[in-house]
Formats: sequence, C-alpha cells, structure tokens
Amino acid sequence: MKTKCPHCNQIYDLEDSWSGQSVSCPNCNNDFPATPLKPVMTPVGISAASPVVQTNVKQGAVIGAAACLMIAMIVQAISNFLFPLYLVLYLVAFILSIVAMAQRRVIWGLLILLATIIGPWIILIATAEKDAEMVKNAVVQHKNNAEKNQAPQ
Repeated sequence: MKTKCPHCNQIYDLEDSWSGQSVSCPNCNNDFPATPLKPVMTPVGISAASPVVQTNVKQGAVIGAAACLMIAMIVQAISNFLFPLYLVLYLVAFILSIVAMAQRRVIWGLLILLATIIGPWIILIATAEKDAEMVKNAVVQHKNNAEKNQAPQ
C-alpha cells in the first residue's frame, strides 16, 4: 500500500500489514498512522503519470494581433505602395484585437484596435513626402527615357 507522511508529504510504499499502525517517517522523524492513500481518479485516456500542460490560450489573439500590427507598420514604413500587403495585415490585427476583447483582454484589445485605426494614418503622413519624391523621380526618369527614344539617330 502507498501512504504519505502528513508532515513532509513524503510518499512510502509499505506492506499492507502496516495499515493502521504507527510509522516513523525516515525523512522528517515524525510518527504518523499508516493509512492507504486514496486512489486518484483520472479521465479515460490520461494516465496518472502524464504531465498536465497548462497553456494561456487567451494570449494568442493579443500576440497575433500585435505581431500583425508591427509587421504591417514596418511594411508600410518601407513604402506606402505596398498597400495590398499591409492592408491585409492591418485587417487581421483589427479582427484579432476584437477576438482578444472577447477573450477578456479588453485593454490590450482596445490598444491594438486603436493602433490599427490611427497608426496607418500617422505612417502615411510621415512617409508621404518620401513617396512623393519617389514618384517625382520616376516621372522625371520616364520623361528622360522618352526623350532619348524620340531623339533622331
């Protein structure tokens, strides 16, 4: 039979004949009555030896939304002309922020939701001059190429 010392929680495997008798714990030197441990009931398909893995699934939406938001902001900062890519990422971040709020991560969900609404406009304004310069250079380059092609040979 298996028994446990109530003082130090050390588990011992004793012969059944020791049941009810006083036993001295070799670990903490206290005496205790040897009583059989109650069997642990486990769900079908799970052994008592298998470890219990605890996860915090509710953080997944927040982490995913934050990752999509950061990637979208980086891509948009590179060039506003990559809008097919970063618009999809902003949309995913927006949806995941709503999922996060549904999972009771309200503050994080609201922060990411606001960032997906306000962030793209801030980046657009901050990079507009750079993109306008890039378009201007492309137009000038196109005109120069067109003039070279029209010149008599």
